[in-house]
Amino acid sequence: MNGWLPYTGAFALGVLAATVGAFMGFVVLMDLPKSSVLVFFVLVVLAPMLTALLVFGAFYRVFSGFWLSPQHWLIAAGAIVVVSLFCFALVVGDVLEELPATVVMMTLLFAGGRFGLQRADLA
Repeated sequence: MNGWLPYTGAFALGVLAATVGAFMGFVVLMDLPKSSVLVFFVLVVLAPMLTALLVFGAFYRVFSGFWLSPQHWLIAAGAIVVVSLFCFALVVGDVLEELPATVVMMTLLFAGGRFGLQRADLA
């Protein structure tokens, strides 16, 4: 598998993992006696997105044969935190609804991840 196919497949599996993780985060959040916006962000947005990164990295290795170095993992995690925080701030600030903010987040992560892998000669 070359080019876009391994990236898209691994990204799709990462999105699936993030979706399951977000639902699990909601379940955990509902069982907590009290919570805050920070707890919500960590459990429902950030933890699922970082889980998706792990799933993406594992399946990208399987599909493409390229292994991400620790530096690439760190850069990707930083990008996920920044993009997630940006899109979460758009929702909390009533700039965007949840669905358009999710589309913006997925678009930024998909295009940014592909660009980053191309720059690293891993795609």
